[in-house]
Amino acid sequence: MKQLIIVIDFAENYSCFSQNEIQGAHWAKDSVTIHPCVCTYMYNCQEHGKVQVEEIVDIISNDLIHDSHAVHTFTKKVMDHFQNERNLDLEHVVVISDGCAGQYKSKVPFMDASCFVEDFGVSIERCYYGSRHGKNRCDGEAGVVKSKATRLVKNDEAIITNASEFFDAVSEHLTKVNNDENCCLKRRVFIFVEFAEIVRPRIDKSAKLVKGTRQLHSILGATTKGNIQTRKLSCFCTQCIDRRYDRCVNGSHVDGWQSVMIKSVHVPVNRPEDDSDDTAVDEDNGHNGDPVVLDEDPVVLDDGHGHDEDPVVLDDGHGHDEDPVVLDDGHGVSLELGNISFDPDTSFSYIRDDSMIEDTA
Repeated sequence: MKQLIIVIDFAENYSCFSQNEIQGAHWAKDSVTIHPCVCTYMYNCQEHGKVQVEEIVDIISNDLIHDSHAVHTFTKKVMDHFQNERNLDLEHVVVISDGCAGQYKSKVPFMDASCFVEDFGVSIERCYYGSRHGKNRCDGEAGVVKSKATRLVKNDEAIITNASEFFDAVSEHLTKVNNDENCCLKRRVFIFVEFAEIVRPRIDKSAKLVKGTRQLHSILGATTKGNIQTRKLSCFCTQCIDRRYDRCVNGSHVDGWQSVMIKSVHVPVNRPEDDSDDTAVDEDNGHNGDPVVLDEDPVVLDDGHGHDEDPVVLDDGHGHDEDPVVLDDGHGVSLELGNISFDPDTSFSYIRDDSMIEDTA
């Protein structure tokens, strides 16, 4: 069988420390992301023939955002390792994980599953645990890696202050590959992923929510982007393992596959502004407006056709026009607007009533 079974899960971040650190270092510790992938596959060994191999691929990263985009990048690294370095001829991949919506079980991972054949040339089935906080092989593997790093630091055998140094330390002491001392049936490799390698966001994978996502526990990727098959329960009978799903032994308990089309969401991309054009564009009439100039010249209006209007004048209510508006030149000259006066020394404005002045006189 040309299949690869992968159990994945995020481990709790490793907090870096030093054996003889100063007191202030307690508040400035770096963290390391650990994403174990416990993989099982059949391999043609020269010594044992066709055997089942368990290989653990530990992803180490300085990216602390545990989301579906990081999982996609980690999956690419794992597939590249098995297809190009181990030269496995794969046809089908089964990925088993929990149902965390932000990482494995939501619209973006479903869209990734629909594109798996296009991206890696093999089909995929995603199986999810029940809605609970369970434990699997990834938790034990993460404990082995973190405890080894802790012992190296406490024994002054390594200095680990960041993700890169963590990767160097654990890969040196825990890597298991084929040689005279280690059997090929058990392997462990480490892969480091930089923060910059993870693409966020991925516009081409934007999609709408699949109705009833939380009730689904098995996803089968199709050959067309956006097309997947779903069912509420997973099954690992001999027929389903051989992908003869129509002959499922547990057909009375497991429902059949349902085809689902994931709707893509087209996110508009903001075009960068053109800095070469310094003129403003009037969106109403399409004419280029004049650049804004700060000056002490009188204020004039544009009638929309390129002609300047006359200066603004006020009507005193008897059909007589008042004097044109004069702005303060900044040297203490008062601004009089009709019967409204402004004193620049006190910053007070008041209404002048000439009739009251005459009565008083």
